[in-house]
Parts: sequence; structure tokens; C-alpha cells
Amino acid sequence: MSPNLLDNPNLFRHLVEDLPVGIYIVDREMRIRFWNRGAEHLTGRLSHEVVGHLLEEVVFACNRRGSSLTGDSCPVAMTLNQQKPQQCSASYLHKNGHRTAVKIRTRPLVEYGDTNTGVAVMFEEAFVYREEESGPPLYGCLDAITGIPSRPLTRA
Repeated sequence: MSPNLLDNPNLFRHLVEDLPVGIYIVDREMRIRFWNRGAEHLTGRLSHEVVGHLLEEVVFACNRRGSSLTGDSCPVAMTLNQQKPQQCSASYLHKNGHRTAVKIRTRPLVEYGDTNTGVAVMFEEAFVYREEESGPPLYGCLDAITGIPSRPLTRA
């Protein structure tokens, strides 16, 4: 009988590292504790550059109007405070200076006794950008802030 492959922590970590989406984990103090290769690709920031740093020092997210998603408007902070998953569209500032429209999903990390120990964040490039989930889509891959064609559209 073969052992369950997911019981192997090294294999499990390798699978999470190689997912084609950005994944990072922050603790209660909002320090980044995990940063996968998808996150490296979408932000231009390597794991060794961000792990251990405060989220606000590394991730520069803003909404469609250009308002920074920090403090109470930060989906990660909202997940920590409310212990409820969040989902939103935003744009991340890439290390090279361009913005990337992303879809962000957060989940609280809860240990025994309902203790919230942090937040898991999954994000991926958004080719259809919505101001809100119920709002009209903005087609054509336009940059959310400047209104000019985005990097993926220009590259295409």
C-alpha cells in the first residue's frame, strides 16, 4: 500500500510553490511568512526579499480609483479582524514599476480553539477588472489607474 502523497510535507510545499497563482501567508502582526513563485512572478519580488517583512512594506495594492488598500480597507486586515474570507479586485505595483490588475481572495488561518493565527492570500492576474463584484466589467485589459492598455495587452 502506497503512502498518501499529501502526507509528505516536502511534496505539499513543492505543489504550493509551483501553483500558477500568487500565494502568500501573513501572521497576526501582518508579517509575510510564506511567498510562492507565483507571487514572485506577479510582483517581481523574490521570496527572500519579502519573507519576514511587514505586508505594507512589500505589497502596494490600490483599488480602481487609485486609493491605497491599507488600514481598514486592506482585505488582509479585514480578514484578520472579521475572521471572514474576503474577495476583491485591485492592482499591485510590480517591482519594475508597472501595475498589474489582480483578483485577491483571502482566508483566515484558524488553529484549535478558534485562534486566528494569520491569513492566507491567493491572487491572480485579472484580465477582466471590476470595480466591485456587482459592477460592470472593464474589458480590454486597461490599466485601472491610467486607463492605458495594460502590460498583458501590450505584450499580446
